[in-house]
Amino acid sequence: MDEYVDLINLKRNSFVWLYIFFVGVAVAAAVDIAVMKMVLFKLIKTCMEWCCDIVAKGLTSRDIFS
Repeated sequence: MDEYVDLINLKRNSFVWLYIFFVGVAVAAAVDIAVMKMVLFKLIKTCMEWCCDIVAKGLTSRDIFS
């Protein structure tokens, strides 16, 4: 009987650890997506500011790359 109880506890513990694992993976994915969005928006904003500066100053490719 004790072996049966131990087996039930082991199954319950493994389900708990599996649940913790999947929750951890989901949280890590959400954080990763949020960080990537932030980096992407920052990059797009920087590029837009750079392009607007070029257009506003009327620079040519020679001026930029020389």
